[in-house]
Amino acid sequence: MKKVMKRLEDALNNAKASMRVEGFTFSKEDDELIMKALAGELNHDDFVKEALKRAENV
Repeated sequence: MKKVMKRLEDALNNAKASMRVEGFTFSKEDDELIMKALAGELNHDDFVKEALKRAENV
């Protein structure tokens, strides 16, 4: 399980690096939301709802 989480964290960090080049930033809460989705703790619909709610508050 630790290997899987490490691979998910690596994937997230790579994606964040690409997004930072484009000027986007991520909060700790964003990271937590994304990791929950990647780990299967949050389904796609719930992820999108939460992401959209956060985007409206920016």
